[in-house]
Amino acid sequence: MRNKIILIMIITISSLSLKSQVLGTLTDTNVVYYDYIPDIVVSNPQTDTLKIDINQDGILDVQFYLHYYPATNCYIKTLNSNCKIAFWGITNNNDTIPSLLYWLSGDKYWYYNDYQSRLAIRITDGVNYYYGWVHVSYSNPPQALTIDKYAFCKIANYPFLYGQTTISTGIHTINSTDSTNVYLTQGNSVIIESGKLIKNVKVTSTTGAVVALQNNVNSNNATINTAGIAHGTYIVQVQFTDLSVYTKQIVL
Repeated sequence: MRNKIILIMIITISSLSLKSQVLGTLTDTNVVYYDYIPDIVVSNPQTDTLKIDINQDGILDVQFYLHYYPATNCYIKTLNSNCKIAFWGITNNNDTIPSLLYWLSGDKYWYYNDYQSRLAIRITDGVNYYYGWVHVSYSNPPQALTIDKYAFCKIANYPFLYGQTTISTGIHTINSTDSTNVYLTQGNSVIIESGKLIKNVKVTSTTGAVVALQNNVNSNNATINTAGIAHGTYIVQVQFTDLSVYTKQIVL
């Protein structure tokens, strides 16, 4: 089938066994997207576990498993120091992954709450953050985790939405509580205005290449000259002196 690929996923069991999974085709090179068909079910504390390398860098990031002592419980575990997880609260709705989430690491018990079927994942390279999500269903009784699909955005600091599987074209607008505004002039400039002090401004292509950079701004506004930059879609990343980040997608 043209829109699906077959991939052999290794599910760790007491003796390793193989399961064949049909995965959704990756249609956007900026997003890793998997849709398990059939879903992965982790239900046996003695045999079942699922480990995911969500950003496909060869390093495992998260593990889903059950533990029996003194009773069976479901857990999610981060597998490296660059990865953290967060559970979506009811008030988060489909907000961008970076906003209003409490990031955790290590082994975390999966509480019996419906809203926790939505899991956020954050990876850092030591400078930037990259975000993803996993759709997981929890059942009790019997205790089980069903992993349905996941996605991960490979653009640094991009405000990825829960359920998002592609990066939209055009200008991507982000609501800002501090009145930050990024817009294009009719000439060759990107204008940034904010109620917060701007530290750095970086413009990158959708493949991550830096095409413009302005450091040590220390002002409420900045101007980036885009003359000489090829037409296309770019990401404007604004870092403030409080180290928060505002991101907007533009088309030149």
